[in-house]
Order: sequence, then C-alpha cells, then structure tokens
Amino acid sequence: RGDLARLRQMRILEGVIAVIVVAGFWYALAVVHGGKAFVYKQLWVENVGRFVAADSTGAGHQHPFYYMIGGFFTGFAPWSFFVIPLGIYLFANRRRLEAAGYLYPLVWFAVVFVFYSISQSKRTVYLLPIYPAAALLLGAWWNRLATEPHSAPPLLVTVLRVVAVALAAALVVAIALLLAVGWGADPLAWLTPLLHPNDQKNLPLMENLIRNRFLSFTLFVAALVPMIVIWLVSVGQKNWSLLFAAVVAFVASGEAVIDGILQPALAEQRSFKPFMETVRGVVDADDSLAFYRAFDYGAVFYARRHIEPRHDDFGNPPAGDGRAYVLMWKSHWEGLLPEQKRRLQHLLTSGATGPKGRDALVFALVKPMPNAMEAAAPSAVRTDSRDP
Repeated sequence: RGDLARLRQMRILEGVIAVIVVAGFWYALAVVHGGKAFVYKQLWVENVGRFVAADSTGAGHQHPFYYMIGGFFTGFAPWSFFVIPLGIYLFANRRRLEAAGYLYPLVWFAVVFVFYSISQSKRTVYLLPIYPAAALLLGAWWNRLATEPHSAPPLLVTVLRVVAVALAAALVVAIALLLAVGWGADPLAWLTPLLHPNDQKNLPLMENLIRNRFLSFTLFVAALVPMIVIWLVSVGQKNWSLLFAAVVAFVASGEAVIDGILQPALAEQRSFKPFMETVRGVVDADDSLAFYRAFDYGAVFYARRHIEPRHDDFGNPPAGDGRAYVLMWKSHWEGLLPEQKRRLQHLLTSGATGPKGRDALVFALVKPMPNAMEAAAPSAVRTDSRDP
C-alpha cells in the first residue's frame, strides 16, 4: 500500500530479537546434542543448501519453478476446483481488495508461494503456511456468494457449473473403479505406467483393501451418490451454502475412509515401528547404535535414543561391556565387500520399507577388531549369555 510509516509501529527490531532468542535457544541445544552432524545436515544442507545449492549439497528435490502450482492444487483439493473462479473474482475486484479484506491473505499467500517457488529444492509440505490464507480467501468469497447469490457474474456461474460437472464426472469414474475392483476386476492396471514407482507399489495394496473391506467402501460410495446430485442441483439453483455443505460432507467422509482404512493398512506395511521395537529390546543403554550410510527419522523416533550417523566405518564397541550395532539399508548390506561383512553379524531385516517404500533396514552386530580382542584382558571380555 506504500504505507511505510506503519513499519515504525510494528516493533520489528524487538520482534527479530525475540525470534532469535526463542529459536536460537533450541538450535543451541540441538548443536550441543547433535554436534557437527547436526550443524552440517540441518543448518547447512536443510536450511541453506536446499534453497541455494541443492545440487552441490545433495539436498535433492530439485524441480522447475512451476512445480508448486501442481503441489498446491493437489494439497488444497477438493477446494482447489474453486481456485480459478476465486482468482477471476479477485482480479475483477482488484481495486477494492483492501476494503473488502482480501489484501492481507492474498499478500500472505503470494509471498510464501513465490518464496518456495524460487527455492531450488521444492517439496509440497513447504506450502503448509499458505493453506490458512487460501482458506480465508475462499471462505470470504464463498460467504459473499451465499449472502448475495445473484451477485455472482454470469462467467463465474458458468465456471462453477463446469467445475460441478467435472467433480460429478470424476466421482462417477471413481465409483465405477471402486465397484469394479470390489467385484474382482483389475481396472487400475492401465494406471501403472503413469505412476511413480513408489505409487505403483501401492496399487496392489489398494486393490486388496477394497476387496477385503468391500462393505465399507460400498457404504462410502452410497454416501457419494446423493452428494453428486446435491452439487448439480445447488449450482443450478445458485444455492452456494448447500454446495459448500455437500463438499464438506464429501471431505469428511473421504477423510474417514483414508484415516480409518487406508492409512492404517499402509502404516502396517511401511512403518519401522515393530522393527525398531525389536531393536530397542536388543540394544542396551551401554551399547552404541549407529546408522551406516543411512538415515531415517522414523527409525530414530521409534528407537527412542540418539543414533549416530557413520559414513566411513562401522565403529567399535564402546568401552566396558558395551556392544556396537549398526543399521543400514538392505541394498547397502547386499553391496558390502566380503571383508566388510566379516566384521558384521546379521541379526534382523525389517519387513517394512519405510514411509516412501524405498528400502528395508538391516540390523547388525559389529564384531570387535581382532587386535582389540587379543589385547583385551580376560577380565574385560564379555562373558554374559545375551544373544541378540
């Protein structure tokens, strides 16, 4: 707005100091606890490298500038079907955005969206801060439609009708696919070449779930049918409140199916929780546990302890009676040299492959180096019968 005098009233310096103190205290503790590994991985690679040097730091997730557009439309679904009509409305009223209360959430949305679109590394989770702004914009616009149903321009009504028909068509296709899978057909096979390899692995899981929980999915499908009718009727009558209620009902029912059926089944197949519970039962407090050329946040969470990342060697058992254990990806285990495998005793391979379905984890005991064993006094040799 050009109102630079407002900046002097915002106490920006005090705010910056407060943020530095609060966030800096956490980072100071994290550096003390994590050491150089935390400084490199979190401060440099994650906070700086991802933005300006994704390739040289190995941060990954490099995508073109427009990648976040598809990410937002996917993450904001099904409300993203109404983003284009909302954009038309905002553009038509661009000279009165501030008076109508749209300017602040619009700037909020645009600044965050452009910032993460400039970043070299792009992940759709970075867009989480813009969803409240998008929801405020959509809600304010939809409220105006509900209170003044005939104020909507003809073009807007036409677009909304097209959106409603598109939604109805998509749902009819989804219903047909669900029923076909439930009756033993394989209509999703043609999707396989179009999907990411990790998503391809999920197709058999989806098909088995639908067949095993066919009654639950049938009830879900039955609930969708009246929603389709309501969408078409409400747009034809310009009853925006009814249309809004129908979309909310669709989202709620879809979330119930996802959270109650799909996510638990996927977690059972992918989660490292059972595997790490077994690891936790083997590794004692005086033992060391490290990642060898691997890392997984979920495994650390379920381990309930610090797991040191190692890249050059497996390490040696700690002083005293402690033992050394390592976790590595199964693909790395299979690629070890013979002399490297002789230093390890395989204990367990996870049945799960992690949230992304990438690879299983191998849990192994690190054998002491021969010279260390020869130099050890008999009294220092571990004599307990604990067998991992």
